[in-house]
Amino acid sequence: MESLDDNSIGRMQILPLYQRWKMLAIGVSLALVGQVAEIIKSLKVAGLIERINNGDSGAAYELERLYKSPDPMTIIGGLFGILAIVFVCMWFYRAGQNVHMAGVKYLNYTPGWYVGWFFIPLVQLVMPLITTIELWKASASINNPDEYTSWSSNKVSPLVMLWYACFILATCVACYFVFSNFDSMRRMAFDGDARIEYYGNTSKIPYFNVPLQTISGICLILFSKKITDSQTNYLNAE
Repeated sequence: MESLDDNSIGRMQILPLYQRWKMLAIGVSLALVGQVAEIIKSLKVAGLIERINNGDSGAAYELERLYKSPDPMTIIGGLFGILAIVFVCMWFYRAGQNVHMAGVKYLNYTPGWYVGWFFIPLVQLVMPLITTIELWKASASINNPDEYTSWSSNKVSPLVMLWYACFILATCVACYFVFSNFDSMRRMAFDGDARIEYYGNTSKIPYFNVPLQTISGICLILFSKKITDSQTNYLNAE
C-alpha cells in the first residue's frame, strides 16, 4: 500500500471553506444594507432639529418619540449586524483550523484566537490584524507548510490593511462623538436643550461610519475570498 506524504494527509484533514465564505459575504452585505436605516434616522433627526430651531414645538416631541420608540428598520439592521458577526467568526475559525490541519508550522495562534481577539477590549485594536496577517500568509503558502520562511515572508494584501484601518477609524469616530458630547449627555436628563444637542451631534456618526464600514466590509469580503480560494485549491489538488 502506497504511503501518503504530509501534504496528502494535510489535504485530507482540512475542511471545505467556500460555504462559510458565502455565509460571510451574505451576512456582511446584509449588515451594510442595514446601515441605510441609520442614515435615514440621521436625516430625520436633522430635519426635526431644523424644525425645532424654526420654532416648531411639535418637532421636539417627534424627536423624543423617534429615539424612544422601537424603529423596525433599526432593529432589522441590528439583527443583520449580529448575523454578520456570527458568520465572520465562523469563517475565521474554519480558515484558522485549515492552516493548522494542513500542517503549516510555526503558527503563533490557534483557530480560537483568530476569533477571540475581536472580543477583548483594547487588544482588539491590534491583535485581530496580526492574526489575520498570519492567516493570509499561511494560506498563501499552504502547499509549502514546512518552513517558516516559506510563508512568513509573503506580502500581505492591501485589502487586509485597508479593511482593518477603516474598521479602527469607524470605532474611533464613534468614540470621539460619544466622549465629545459627554457633557450634554450628562445634562440631558434635566435639560431639554442639552438633549436636543446630544441627539443632533450623535446623529452625525453614521455620515462618517457608514462609508468607513462599507469600505471595510467590501475589503473583508474580497480578501476572505482570496484566502478561501487558496485553501479550496489546496483541498482540490491531486
